[in-house]
Amino acid sequence: MRHDCPRAHFPGAYYDGQFPEPRLHLGGPGRPLHEVLSFFPVQHFGIWNWFGVPDDPPTFETQFEYLVRHELLLAGEHDEAPESQTRPVSIMDAAAWTKLEEKCND
Repeated sequence: MRHDCPRAHFPGAYYDGQFPEPRLHLGGPGRPLHEVLSFFPVQHFGIWNWFGVPDDPPTFETQFEYLVRHELLLAGEHDEAPESQTRPVSIMDAAAWTKLEEKCND
């Protein structure tokens, strides 16, 4: 996904086109952290670091939906979404991915 997907645009910024286009925000309050505070944009698996209400985390499209939307699946992968990819992803799920990613880099 990191290399073949469309790129996010930040006109005039030196990092324009350097980030994958993010997943669709399906619901829940908040905005990407870099839009609210003076932070460098950071993404984990297509979800920006988020500024919002912890008691009402936002939801995003699944990785499978993202790949289908951008036609990034190989032949035969379109058949059916894995069971883990059938519900929207919450920001809390993304936090777990960050921890998993950190463990993999140790």
